Amino acid sequence: MNNGKFLKLAVLVGATALFSGCGSSSSDKTTAKAGYKGVFVDSAVGGISWACGGKSNVTGADGVFGECPHGTSVTFSVGNVVLGTVAPTDDNIFTPQDVVGVPRGTSDNEEVNVMSAMLLSLDSDGDPTNGVTITPAITTAFEEAVPAGTKMADLDEAKVVEAIATTNKELVKAGEEIELTVVAADAAAEHLIETAGEIEAGTIKAPVQPVLVDESTN
Repeated sequence: MNNGKFLKLAVLVGATALFSGCGSSSSDKTTAKAGYKGVFVDSAVGGISWACGGKSNVTGADGVFGECPHGTSVTFSVGNVVLGTVAPTDDNIFTPQDVVGVPRGTSDNEEVNVMSAMLLSLDSDGDPTNGVTITPAITTAFEEAVPAGTKMADLDEAKVVEAIATTNKELVKAGEEIELTVVAADAAAEHLIETAGEIEAGTIKAPVQPVLVDESTN
């Protein structure tokens, strides 16, 4: 009789452990959310630095950056100038207005317009209709024109004009056959309005996003 009781008890304990183990397996499962890719546009802007969640690089010729970890903000800079830090946007498109924190239709914000003027002025061929390309040579020369740690808010239109002039001198010293053309803030504002219209019309789109992946910690 005693042996039978011990056998029943062992079976009961084993079954309890089995169900307990199954419950633990289920609770250990977590959903790993994929990161995101974005595109920086004032026309597509290639060659600006981005950093997010320990990752960093420069935007491609199409303005695309990432992959950034899910939910992390991204910091943009060019040369020694920190443009700003911005949280992920709903459409994964990033503009100067997004960086400053104003609506995309805004065209009367000085910091936004000066940022746009600076980016357009750094374009290697001066033609934003084919995108804005800031080459490594331009970035290096621009670093000589603006002190390290400069924030976009520290610059006004006059300082940008002066910085572009210095950048051109540095490009000549480096033997580069590039001459940058200064774009006025008013002209940059008009370009921003055009870009905002293209985004709203769906002409400008974000890159294909990474796929969500389910992972288990078991």
